[in-house]
Amino acid sequence: MSLFVFTIARLHLVQWIIDPIKT
Repeated sequence: MSLFVFTIARLHLVQWIIDPIKT
């Protein structure tokens, strides 16, 4: 379960960092 939460958090972080750059 910990790994699952970690993966989700990482995905959100990546999206949060790439989103502004893509726009």
